[in-house]
Amino acid sequence: MGLLLLLPLATSANIISTTGSITASGAGSVAYTLFDQSTAGWTGISVNSRDFDTYVYLFESNGALDNTDYITRNDDGGPGLNSFIGRMLSAGSYILAVSDFHLSLSEALSGYNSNNRYGDYAITIASRAEVGFNSSSVPEPTTLSLLGLGLLGAGISRRRAKK
Repeated sequence: MGLLLLLPLATSANIISTTGSITASGAGSVAYTLFDQSTAGWTGISVNSRDFDTYVYLFESNGALDNTDYITRNDDGGPGLNSFIGRMLSAGSYILAVSDFHLSLSEALSGYNSNNRYGDYAITIASRAEVGFNSSSVPEPTTLSLLGLGLLGAGISRRRAKK
């Protein structure tokens, strides 16, 4: 496994893997995976698909998903349709957003990509620290909350205008 070679001089690597899928557009076109890291350490995140050109964003998970949580992004970290992020991460919780090329930051935050391709993908996370998947739900993106409040306000003002 090539990912192990990316952990220089690691005496023991902690490796976790999962799979998922995305839809062609709209709801489900961005998939989120939550994971926790117990201590600071170098971490490699590989995402690959045979179905679409993966594009990933990494966020801190602090209870709300917004642009202040953005850490980094990647497209085509290797041959084929792969993405790779390798960096030092602090102890904490993280959210990985996966979708088709080209995924903008606003789309990664909103959970809606206007992509045309869909399919399955696999994630492998290798770290010098202990890592594990978190079964908590992804915080609701701020963009969706603001959109909902805006629609609610428009509905209330329209109702008042009819009276």
